Amino acid sequence: MFLLKRPRRVLVKMIPIRKIKIMTDNRKYIRINKSSEVSYKILRKFMKSGTRSSNISIGGICLPTVQRLNPGTFLELEISFVEIESIVKAVGEIIWINEKKQGESPFEIGIKFIDISLSDVELINKMILNFKEN
Repeated sequence: MFLLKRPRRVLVKMIPIRKIKIMTDNRKYIRINKSSEVSYKILRKFMKSGTRSSNISIGGICLPTVQRLNPGTFLELEISFVEIESIVKAVGEIIWINEKKQGESPFEIGIKFIDISLSDVELINKMILNFKEN
């Protein structure tokens, strides 16, 4: 079970943006278009849902959803990286929601990680580095 704690400051190897052809629009962290299995549930609720991520960075993740989830909602997340056979666990806060005009998932949510272990941040960073190399 996740407990809400003060966000941890984490130092990771930062990749110079000019060397990678990925999303770079005024973001604090480099974000890659990475589709990974993600299960999530609203904190202190029982129902779990699943989706595939649109993109991810060490600071957060973007998910398509079928249900409207409001900004300020806290989610428990489990992100599967099959390439390295690892699961990242985190608590995140929904920062924004976009309604999409079409598609099977009518909503897209932006989630900021607020509780994530250093080892899980390093796993995400490893995925970003692997993406850069491929």
